[in-house]
Amino acid sequence: MENVIIVENGEPMTTSLEVAEKFEKNHRDILKAIDSVIKGLRKSSQPQKVDERFIEGTYVHEQNNQTYRMFKMTKDGFMLVAMGFTDKKFMDTKVNYIDSFNGMQKQLEQQAQRQFFIPETVDQQIEREKLALRKRTADTSRAREIRSWAKALNNTKEVISLATPKVLSMLLDIPEEQLALEGR
Repeated sequence: MENVIIVENGEPMTTSLEVAEKFEKNHRDILKAIDSVIKGLRKSSQPQKVDERFIEGTYVHEQNNQTYRMFKMTKDGFMLVAMGFTDKKFMDTKVNYIDSFNGMQKQLEQQAQRQFFIPETVDQQIEREKLALRKRTADTSRAREIRSWAKALNNTKEVISLATPKVLSMLLDIPEEQLALEGR
């Protein structure tokens, strides 16, 4: 059952054309079955479910170049339609379709997981750890230096005036020379 499931807006779907082909039915009979399901859904307590399960569209017939209507349907839409196919010969086809939908859904979920959890190579992990260690070391060194300067600030006005540009430079992460120019 290759290529019976397509993905549209991240959701596995099939078409009325595929269903007609796989169940060996006329497409117009599949359209009648879909129309009947849609009519029943619209009369039910959940008419909004129609738009969640069926998308009406058109296709151009390859032999006569004319445009005809067709439907795309979700797994739920397919199941609602296929429930009406009661011949025993259709059971394998229904099960294969459901398996295809489930397989595509699983593929989409795995693909989504890979996008969020891209595994790192060993080299990438080592590099990431080295960068994190360098950042921690730099932060620790900077904190020690600032604490030292803060202790020095407890001294005379002369020490404070000498230390202030250095401490501000470290706190603001601006070169000391730039602070000296701005302070004039």
